[in-house]
Amino acid sequence: MAPKDPFNFGMQTWLATDKPGELDANDLGDSINLGETSDLTDSGKTLDPLVESRTTTVINRAPRSASFAGKNVSAGGGAMGIVGESHGSRGSVGVAGASAFWGVAGVATDAGVDITSTTVPFPDKVGVFGIGDKVGVCGQSRQNEQPLVLHSQPVGLGVLGVGDTIGVQGNGNQGVQGNGDQIGVRGATNHPGSGTQGTSNSFGVQGTSNSGIGVLGTQSREGHSFLPAPPELLRTGIMGIGDVRGGVFQVVPFPPPAGEITHGSLMFANIQLTPVGLDQEESDQNHPQYQSTLRIPVLPPYGKAGDLLAVNILDGQKIVPPGVQLWLCTSSGSPEDIKSGSPAIKAIWARIQLEITNQILP
Repeated sequence: MAPKDPFNFGMQTWLATDKPGELDANDLGDSINLGETSDLTDSGKTLDPLVESRTTTVINRAPRSASFAGKNVSAGGGAMGIVGESHGSRGSVGVAGASAFWGVAGVATDAGVDITSTTVPFPDKVGVFGIGDKVGVCGQSRQNEQPLVLHSQPVGLGVLGVGDTIGVQGNGNQGVQGNGDQIGVRGATNHPGSGTQGTSNSFGVQGTSNSGIGVLGTQSREGHSFLPAPPELLRTGIMGIGDVRGGVFQVVPFPPPAGEITHGSLMFANIQLTPVGLDQEESDQNHPQYQSTLRIPVLPPYGKAGDLLAVNILDGQKIVPPGVQLWLCTSSGSPEDIKSGSPAIKAIWARIQLEITNQILP
């Protein structure tokens, strides 16, 4: 059942009428008077369910306007225009909207919004649409009675969700999709748990960026902001930053049933570096410290110190020799800067020598 005072304003002011406890209109055809309570009960005589179920309908034909409006011109806090309340059970709705464009619209902007604009068309067939100068839609689910507590005033959020368990949950081909100039989807929690959690039979969490960073995970005790990303780190799939570690990769091999050998029990690793097929240099004469049988790949000339690259050397379409090499960039390279006159600098790469090899025979 809906609370009698849902906003805790106090019963002396909430839905107060001129004659508390008395009915002004209660029968079919009665007029509705301002400041009074109307209850369709057929004068309280028959309590006919057929009479009590009648609907008061207002119909007009007014483009760019409304059929019915409620305006509260009070300058005090908590002034509301229209309130809907329902005491029914499952399927009951306090305020409902139905339309081929927007079912329910919430607007909290100083300038207003032109929903009929074709220059920047809004999406149609939307159940609930919210637009605001700070937050478009705010949803809160709290099992306790504590109000929403924000450590900073949110600005520029499309959807703000707060809950004791989950703030925002999506279910679909793409459970939650966000598009933003800086952040598409952001999750945060002040309690033990995950800021963002994704569960799927395909991708748990997917991040896509046209020119920035696909997925950015940060942990900073001081609350440092890492946006915008430095230019040299753009076009990166996943980036992790932390006070102690940038990332941890742990594998827990799934044990096969007793007496069985499965594909998964024979293939596991902490991380997989997919080798990049690179052509070999035309000559090894610039590398006398290596054996002549070593194949030198054409490595990225503008690599960044710390880059790790797994390489397959290609001879045409054939990998030679079979296997993979690991190369570490030890000195960054940079292209020529015409404005400053700085010459191009080629990166320095070093091959990682592996001491022990072991071949598992079938």
